[in-house]
Amino acid sequence: MYKETLKPWIDLNKALSYSTGLFYFFDTVRNIGKTWAVKKRIWRRAFKHGKKTIYVRRFRKEVSECSATFYQSADIIKHCKGLIPYNPDTKKGNCKQQGRTFFIKRNQKWTWFLKIVSLTEYAKMRSADDVDCDTIIFDEYTTTPEKYKQYRGNEVEHFIDLSISIARHHNIRCIFLGNKESIDNPYYNYFGLKPLPTAFQGTRTYKQGTLVRTQFNDPIELQEDVTLCKFRKLLDKTAYGQYMHAGEYKTHVALKWYKTPAKADGYLQLYWKKKLLAISTYKGYIYVNDRPDITCTLFTDQCDNKYPHQKQLIKKLHGKLFNTLYHAVQDNRVRYSNETVFNNIQPFYKWLNISN
Repeated sequence: MYKETLKPWIDLNKALSYSTGLFYFFDTVRNIGKTWAVKKRIWRRAFKHGKKTIYVRRFRKEVSECSATFYQSADIIKHCKGLIPYNPDTKKGNCKQQGRTFFIKRNQKWTWFLKIVSLTEYAKMRSADDVDCDTIIFDEYTTTPEKYKQYRGNEVEHFIDLSISIARHHNIRCIFLGNKESIDNPYYNYFGLKPLPTAFQGTRTYKQGTLVRTQFNDPIELQEDVTLCKFRKLLDKTAYGQYMHAGEYKTHVALKWYKTPAKADGYLQLYWKKKLLAISTYKGYIYVNDRPDITCTLFTDQCDNKYPHQKQLIKKLHGKLFNTLYHAVQDNRVRYSNETVFNNIQPFYKWLNISN
């Protein structure tokens, strides 16, 4: 049996109470009301204090879909106390929308309190600074590795550019909301953060308190929500059920992890897609970890001079040099030190046309 609760959405306030924070990451199971929580927060802060928010999605199509229904739900209107959609016929109401911008009527004057933008528009935000704009929310910032690749350019640096442009010389908070889609996260990779244990629940801070990271695995559901209860029973002990209700990553791989034996022989060292990998052999098995000797040769897909001894691999010249690895993968004789290592070597397998 699973524990139910009457709490209708996740509480973000505990993590946001870290006053030195700038980037706040929330990684959770699905359907615990992250978006609802921030919608209410956006409205209440605008209604009470005149504060403004920039709401970010990755692509323009997502922005259009999001804007069309952002405050249309009757349940959202009910929970955002004080929200009265404007009626042009009666000229009554205190909230209206023009395209992707939302306005609130305070002190008999209409002023914007919310703009929904795509990350691809980061360069256009350089003139969007406003002293009352103190929050940036990136909703669904996590996705699968395949969808990360659809974004053109360095999305982490684009977001940093956007946040600096909006902040200028006043305080802001950047709130990242995401489900546990993939252990491969470009934002954590950029800041050098290792994945937290899957079962970990709580908050940790990094970068002298400027980066706050919260992982939350418990599902939050209303007791009377019969449909969600049925889904939990239906998906019990399935991969999707573990993702939705037990805090597993959506791309979780059910493998056993192995430590590389001390007597293993070195086979190959990689710096592939900016990820370090060491591949060794021992008693017929291949062992892969993320601790190569960077003072020795690192084979790479693209030399960037980050490490002293890089050698670029070219598929036409070198693709057939890794038959030992190819046959080990096909025979299920490869052992990985952890799930991150397993994910990081997949692009190299793809380069070799290896399926595992």
